[in-house]
Amino acid sequence: MKRKYLWAAAGALAGLAAPFFLEAAQRGIDRLRYAPPGEMVVVRGRRMHVYSEGDGPQTIVFLPGLGTPCPAIDFMPLVTRLRRQFRCVIPEPLGYGYSDAARRPRTSENIVEELREGLRAAGFRPPYVLLGHSVAGIYMLDWAARYPSEVTAVIGDDASLPAQFEDPALLSAVTGRQLWYFPLLNRMGLARLYGRLPLASSAKRLRSLAGGDPSRIPEARSLSARNTLSRTIVDETRHVVRNCRAAQRLHFPKGCRLLHFVAQGTVDSLPAAQFDWLAEHQKQALSVDDGRCLLLPGDHYLHHTEADAMAREIRSFLSEPAPAAPARPVSPVRRFGPGRGSR
Repeated sequence: MKRKYLWAAAGALAGLAAPFFLEAAQRGIDRLRYAPPGEMVVVRGRRMHVYSEGDGPQTIVFLPGLGTPCPAIDFMPLVTRLRRQFRCVIPEPLGYGYSDAARRPRTSENIVEELREGLRAAGFRPPYVLLGHSVAGIYMLDWAARYPSEVTAVIGDDASLPAQFEDPALLSAVTGRQLWYFPLLNRMGLARLYGRLPLASSAKRLRSLAGGDPSRIPEARSLSARNTLSRTIVDETRHVVRNCRAAQRLHFPKGCRLLHFVAQGTVDSLPAAQFDWLAEHQKQALSVDDGRCLLLPGDHYLHHTEADAMAREIRSFLSEPAPAAPARPVSPVRRFGPGRGSR
């Protein structure tokens, strides 16, 4: 009888362990199948992937939004439109893309320091133009405030703002999540399973992650399986609110040029919230000598759907000489395409 129970327990344990072993084996296969397209550099004992295209006189550093599993693919709609005029560099933060998982807490300071070291290890030197999506807005502010000589301009891609989580509705959307078990699901292969399900939402997400290139969907699926819900991303999510609050005492240097792209879809999605998404971006643009705020149709991932408009404005913005202070007042906002305006 005891032997029967032992065999049953062993079978149950084997069944529980099987998903972990299968996922680990698949990741080993993926590492052989998909080689990093850029350079792998060592940052504090971890490997960081740095991808670049173009060789223009100005270097644009692309920084991803929270949880984007494959930044070097995700930003390609913009990179392909800018690489003739600019050097486009995508340092994939630790825990993203082909980079190793992070060991240090995901504070803004740690993330910025790792990115700076990764760029230097790959041979890129400041000054930089920082272009960041979503939560990268907080990291760009930290970078420009602490190292003003390294940043000539900042371009926000529907970027996060320091005060946004003072709104109780937005705060509860982050702090109300139970996150502790997500890395376990990641190691079990649940993210990979979702990517293979014949669901419209899964297929749409993979097409978006592949940067509009169907040939890169398998690579995007592999990186999404590895990085979605990972320990690094969960830790960064836990740090979002404290990173935003720490950034409230920081300011962009007056001489740092600032171009904000704001998504109409994000403005429209917050009618009940007390945080005015558009007005707060305008306020930040007004805080520097040369600040601009452009409202674009589309949702949060503007670089997927509005890459043409963004590239035109970026080329125009960066080709103009920086104005001598005091600058002319910035216009409140410019709108592109159909839109209902701000609330």
